[in-house]
Amino acid sequence: MKRSILLFSALTCLFTINNVTAQKIQKKEKTQTLFNQKLQTAPSPDNLIRCGSTEYEMANQARFKQRANTEGFEKWLAPKIEEIKKAKANGKSANVVLTIPVVVHILHNNEAVGTGTNLSNLRVQSQITVLNQDYRRMAGTNGYNTNAVGADVEIEFCLAQQDPDGAPSNGIDRVYTGQLESDSQVDNEIKPRTIWNPNKYLNIWVGSFGETDLLGYAYFPDTNVIPGISGLSSDPSQDGLVINCYAFGSNQIAPNSGTYYQGYNRGRTTTHEMGHFLGLRHIWGDSTSCTVNATDSNNDYCLDTPAAADANYSCTAGLDSCPNSPGLDMIENFMDYTPDACSNVFTVNQKERIRAVLANAPRRLSLTTSNACTPGQVYNLNGGIKFSTTVGYCDNTMTPKISLKNSGSTTLTAAVINYTVNGASNTYNWTGSLPTNQTVEISLPVVNLVNGNNTVNATLQTVNGAADQFSDNNTATFTYQYAGTVAQYNTTSVKLTLQRDLYPNETIWALLDGETEEIVQMGQYSAWNQNTLPPVLVINIPVSANNCYVFAILDTEGDGICCRYGAGSYRLETQEGMVIKEGAQFADYEEVAFKITTNMGTADHYLDQAIKLFPNPAENTLNVKLDLQTTITGYQINNQLGQVVKTNKSVLSNEFAIDVANLAKGVYFINFNVEGVQKTMK
Repeated sequence: MKRSILLFSALTCLFTINNVTAQKIQKKEKTQTLFNQKLQTAPSPDNLIRCGSTEYEMANQARFKQRANTEGFEKWLAPKIEEIKKAKANGKSANVVLTIPVVVHILHNNEAVGTGTNLSNLRVQSQITVLNQDYRRMAGTNGYNTNAVGADVEIEFCLAQQDPDGAPSNGIDRVYTGQLESDSQVDNEIKPRTIWNPNKYLNIWVGSFGETDLLGYAYFPDTNVIPGISGLSSDPSQDGLVINCYAFGSNQIAPNSGTYYQGYNRGRTTTHEMGHFLGLRHIWGDSTSCTVNATDSNNDYCLDTPAAADANYSCTAGLDSCPNSPGLDMIENFMDYTPDACSNVFTVNQKERIRAVLANAPRRLSLTTSNACTPGQVYNLNGGIKFSTTVGYCDNTMTPKISLKNSGSTTLTAAVINYTVNGASNTYNWTGSLPTNQTVEISLPVVNLVNGNNTVNATLQTVNGAADQFSDNNTATFTYQYAGTVAQYNTTSVKLTLQRDLYPNETIWALLDGETEEIVQMGQYSAWNQNTLPPVLVINIPVSANNCYVFAILDTEGDGICCRYGAGSYRLETQEGMVIKEGAQFADYEEVAFKITTNMGTADHYLDQAIKLFPNPAENTLNVKLDLQTTITGYQINNQLGQVVKTNKSVLSNEFAIDVANLAKGVYFINFNVEGVQKTMK
């Protein structure tokens, strides 16, 4: 797990602990943003946000520059759909029912099973039943329809019968999370540590997310990796569905099994989000266009769903938002926003899209061949490995750590692990005594980090001198992106200047010890019931020499502290005015690691005598000379407000000139980096 995720989790937990009522004094308008994206469709009349998949996909496209946009995805998918249509026209398309294994992660707050957010097994099973009724157009159920273009999608879902270690499972994973505050907490913290292999399991996370009245969202499928193009296009640890627990399951199949949202109580939220997971778009295409062209590209790319100009929230028959285009709004389509009671149709064209995605998209095709619906068993020899590596915020080395678990019935006494570090192959031989269901942590040799991605791949080759009887859990990968040595500063304290926005109760910040993760100092604030910004806060925090620190700031609403609700901002700097980090528009979370080298001690005074600035003051050129047998490796000039006005990080000289002719008259501070030691001069 990335250190930034751990720190985000720590701040979120702190926020939860200090807000046990889960009620904010002030609430923003609910129609503004979601996942830091403009909300594409207004909430329902009862202020529920029906679906966040479109905004979630927009956020992922912004996060992953190589991820296909709508045009790119449809260009990739269109010929694959045509292949399916052609095969069907030629009578070569076999009616094959595909089965997809599901694991449901119940995110609960330690309630008894069957109460609150800790939904009962029956309620989970009711949701799987609804999915099968809807995707099979099952006669005699709410999923059946007589629509001329209605289709049996020929997909069935099963709760996984084996866990990632091959042991028997009921497909329900109960995860104690405490009180969740936001969907962002699920994405940043919960998903990475709870996800089951997304190539083998369809993961569904179910919980209640504070005051976010969002019913659900899904990870839209990715395209195939394009050869020759670098960069990630998706994050496998995020893949799956997230469903509000009050919209999960059916009160018809599982009555008296907890609270449901009125109108969304028959399991159709999950049916809808599953459609997005399988490549379907909203029937109005998240646009107001009523134009239907040859591919219906202004809407949902399905010609058999009539054009619609917006979402519908009513079961009223005869609705027509595009009166000049053929057909009424298909309010009965699962990909509209109508209540569960009137949703019962997937069309032929929608089925073709889904089948094309399942036949081609990464982590969709592999689900159809997964063996996770086969009952698990306990093997004699079954070892499994996972990485438990963490990297210090200021570290330039890492110690890869592997957790070896014995899921078999025989005590493990030996294991051979083959591993590669950035391509270099190695072997580790473990010996010991590891009983059934126990885990041991193995530390591999120290690795020097290189700039960019550092990747360690490991394979469990043998256990007890023989082949492992269950191989699915025998490989693991750890990747850490190293950006180089963190900035170093020579100071005795740091100063935080914080201009909060109109909702300061959403902001929490902390300065942590980068080695121990203990909090040095933190801030969290009450609501501000005024139309003017709260006062600027200035906080001075002492720091120690030869120590690593991490500053982090979190906005629980995911919109930073600027600018929709007031021009808030923050700046962290040394007491001498060197800016360490500043910002405002950071969505959920922002952090910076830095190191304190010395506290203005002997080395600082020595540099004070060794560095010569002339002329000082200067009008056009400032000459710098270092009277030492070493070099200045970089400098940064700040004005009196702490703003950076000039910088050069690659000087590598002990005598040079700086052009200052374009600087306005005033007082400036210049910080020199002398091979890792910082010196600030006026």
